[in-house]
Amino acid sequence: MTYEVWDTETFNRVGVFPTQTEAEAYLGDVLRENGPEVAAEMTIVGYTEAGAAPVKVLEGADYVARRGVPA
Repeated sequence: MTYEVWDTETFNRVGVFPTQTEAEAYLGDVLRENGPEVAAEMTIVGYTEAGAAPVKVLEGADYVARRGVPA
């Protein structure tokens, strides 16, 4: 599976990662560097194979809430 991080405010893909762990680590970097408001606007989607429809894996707001940071 391939994981992509998307900015849902701008509809831009901001990263592609081979694992969910790496995609979540990127969200952690965004949270630390840009704050919870920016991280909450991200989402991680996964692709099981080329040409397959994306599957929503984790909303940025949920990631921020799991970290105990108010968005």
